[in-house]
Amino acid sequence: MNGIYLVDKRVDWTSRDCVNRLSHILHTKKIGHTGTLDPFATGLLIITVGSSTKILPFMEGFSKTYVASLKLGATTATLDLETPETVFKEIPPLTKEDIEQVFKDYIGKIKQIPPTTSAIKIDGVPAYKRYRAGETITMKTREVEIYDLKLISYVPPVINFMVTCSSGTYVRTLGADIAQSLNTLGYLTALRRTKIGPFLVSAAKDVENITLTDAHSSMEALIDMPRLNVNSEQKELVIHGRYLQIEQQAPLLLMVDDNLPLAIYYWNDEEKIYKCRRGLL
Repeated sequence: MNGIYLVDKRVDWTSRDCVNRLSHILHTKKIGHTGTLDPFATGLLIITVGSSTKILPFMEGFSKTYVASLKLGATTATLDLETPETVFKEIPPLTKEDIEQVFKDYIGKIKQIPPTTSAIKIDGVPAYKRYRAGETITMKTREVEIYDLKLISYVPPVINFMVTCSSGTYVRTLGADIAQSLNTLGYLTALRRTKIGPFLVSAAKDVENITLTDAHSSMEALIDMPRLNVNSEQKELVIHGRYLQIEQQAPLLLMVDDNLPLAIYYWNDEEKIYKCRRGLL
């Protein structure tokens, strides 16, 4: 029982809720996911089962696309609608052009301070658990990248926008920063993830409706990774995790037998050989 399952997460479910439910439906405990979604968020969640869990580290860097609603004029402790509005600020007169001009400032690499209610671990404990326990915590600034940021609509006080960003980007923080750049406050009232890497939410299902036949192959997730179709001699070496002496082609190389992924190899520049990073069988 191997494969990648695309779940359209419901509002108020945690990512772990979805994993646990699919584990029960498919009767397996070898299961994992990438790209945690906050409970108030909906949309695409990738869950891997069986041997497909081995490619999780290679999916963590996938870019992600979201559609979000940003309410201006107020903020909350969590930067979303899970906590009540606490601070208010007048919204200045804004045009579509004003907002789009601010959006341009966020394209590219930017610095973010993750929310204290994020899942980032501090000394092994998620920040949100420390926050809920009443601890005073300081989040470290991190660099993320915004690839695209588009205004969908603005009907005061709500800005609807779409963003494509690097892994690790907090759209809640992005929304609050945008509001500040517009000389007001803001928090997210809705967030939906529509894409992760090559996968679209249009191909996803509610977790309750998923069956074994909905599995996607690991090859779909690794479609952009350079690959080598191995011969019979190389296949034997790859299956046993041995090194390969072939001309360098890429930092990472997916070894395949016809359409079956065998392993991911990396180039060892010091020894001028390919070594096994992760077996996939």
